[in-house]
Amino acid sequence: MEKKTMLMFIPNTGMNYVEGSLNGHNFRIKTGEAVEVPLELAAIVTESQRAIAIDKKSVDAFVQTGGKRVL
Repeated sequence: MEKKTMLMFIPNTGMNYVEGSLNGHNFRIKTGEAVEVPLELAAIVTESQRAIAIDKKSVDAFVQTGGKRVL
């Protein structure tokens, strides 16, 4: 059975790579260039990057209000 892969690009944001683990296998994906990764891994990394962006947006809003609660 052939593993399905996709080409993924993660912008370089000061880190040379992103890393994580999937089913007991550690991985590092180089940033700043397109790399081919398994679909399952691409889904995990995409969700992780989305969560990081949402968190950053929330923290930025909190800081802009002087540390007051943002609804």
